[in-house]
Amino acid sequence: MAVLKLLHSLSQTKVQNGLAKCQLIRYIKLCFLNNPMIDQRTVKTFLSFIEQSLTKEEDAVQFEAAKTMCELFETFGPVVNVEVPFQVLIQLATNNQSKPVNKYAALRVMNKIATKQPGLVGMCQNELENLITDSNRSVASLAISTLLKTCNEDSVHKLLKQISHYLPDLGLDFKIETIQSTALLYHRLPAKADVLLKFLTDCLKDDGNIQFRESVVETIMEICPSQREQALMILAEHIEDCEHAHIQTKIINFLAEEGPLARTPSTYIRFIYNRVNLEKAVIRAAAVSALAQFAHRVPALRKSILLLLQKCLSDSDDEIRERAFFYVNLLSQKGDEDLMGDLSIDLAQTEAPDAALEMEEVRDFLFDGESVIDVDALEAFVSAKKD
Repeated sequence: MAVLKLLHSLSQTKVQNGLAKCQLIRYIKLCFLNNPMIDQRTVKTFLSFIEQSLTKEEDAVQFEAAKTMCELFETFGPVVNVEVPFQVLIQLATNNQSKPVNKYAALRVMNKIATKQPGLVGMCQNELENLITDSNRSVASLAISTLLKTCNEDSVHKLLKQISHYLPDLGLDFKIETIQSTALLYHRLPAKADVLLKFLTDCLKDDGNIQFRESVVETIMEICPSQREQALMILAEHIEDCEHAHIQTKIINFLAEEGPLARTPSTYIRFIYNRVNLEKAVIRAAAVSALAQFAHRVPALRKSILLLLQKCLSDSDDEIRERAFFYVNLLSQKGDEDLMGDLSIDLAQTEAPDAALEMEEVRDFLFDGESVIDVDALEAFVSAKKD
């Protein structure tokens, strides 16, 4: 209460120092956020003080006042008018006389607002497009991110073409933020999924950084449900050229989940089996499990995939041989019957005398309710047997 009285008193006096006025505005914001039971008279006094700070003040004071009004709008909604504060932010961001730090600060607030209120930020789209060519790369990248959150359906293609030109010059963090903004754009304009996928495919070719590539791959996976065939083919072709084991494994696992739902699941078998022949052990193991999932979920491919899995029985890595051995015996039982049925094995064909016993031990936890192979459970079982 004492702090409220002090702030109420200071807001009614003329504060000369700009930094002191900025700090006063910050304390007022904290009072609004931490004391929801402030009386209406005090609220009006505080809001009036902040609104007065939006005009005829230093840039720093104007920015702090506009930022505070926008943050209060996020909390309290339409009760707080943000049209004037937003115009102040636009002016700070687009004024050629503004320092780069002022432009960047104003754009950060606008970018944050764009996530929840894209229509509000969309009114200044022309001004933001001019900032794409700003000499300061940080300002340009933030303008790109904001535009991706606010652009309309007609301007998506043009905007992505501009971004493709400037993206290589941006820092890694800003590149990743741009890709994340692309994902938000997809959720707002799902009809433009094909255009976004083309843009993301070009991004995969141009930058080899693992963090950037992973963000692009995750965005493609997010778009997959609406453009499954195109997205899966992009990912399948990417594992042919990708040198990062982590990303390859993630893509292979994703293909195992979504590939059987495609119109032609057999298309992706070649890409996955190539990993068994060409890659390191961790990727080969993921590929074996992925092939088994295809065989389990697409009965028409089961016989062909079993032949491929049998070739993995002679792999140089123990885990891969064990996975292949398990899946071959499991999938070769009965094509159309529930694979949880008879799990008997012809031990004469194996080198493991306890194979039948081991298969019996794991039959209770290898499948979930939908009869999908639980790879984690299998790995835990194999590790326990090794120990």
